[in-house]
Amino acid sequence: MKKRVIFIIACLWVCICFFLIQSTYAKYLTTFDASANVGIAYWNIILNNQNIVKNSDFSANLSLVFPEETYHIADVIVPTAVGYYDLNFDTSNVSLPFTYTISTAVAATNEIADVKVTGYSLDGGTTIIDLPSGTMNITGSLAANINSYSIRVYVQWFDDNTQTLDDDADTLLAQDGADAIVSVNVALEQIV
Repeated sequence: MKKRVIFIIACLWVCICFFLIQSTYAKYLTTFDASANVGIAYWNIILNNQNIVKNSDFSANLSLVFPEETYHIADVIVPTAVGYYDLNFDTSNVSLPFTYTISTAVAATNEIADVKVTGYSLDGGTTIIDLPSGTMNITGSLAANINSYSIRVYVQWFDDNTQTLDDDADTLLAQDGADAIVSVNVALEQIV
């Protein structure tokens, strides 16, 4: 009988220990759910009023402008005329700063050799940076959420005495439908 009492006490002791251990460890067992919200960067650059993510060819929105003093040339370039075109950036819907690399030149296939890219100015500035090589390769950076930033590129048809063609050759090319083609390449890369 003594063995039986010891056996019952031992079983009770094991049961009590089991419940004590279970309730002690159960205090530290818990489950939970969580979620981390992370914003998503957006990249909606507008160049000359065109979303370049949706359509990277902005030729239709790039036009050569002649100042008022040369209005008589009726939107065609003539010898000694200086015109310009603007690259207008709207980064108000961009969440990260980015770098830009702009290359522009009169196209190699251009038939009018006297037309050259001569300089550029930044963001409405009056300082024109000369390009004696006739090509432009610039790199810069823009901050996110800027409504407007512009780069003005100047193009000139040089006097025939300083360049390669003469007036007769220019006239023949124009009569044959030749154009002065200015190529523009804009590369953009997010700064992360």
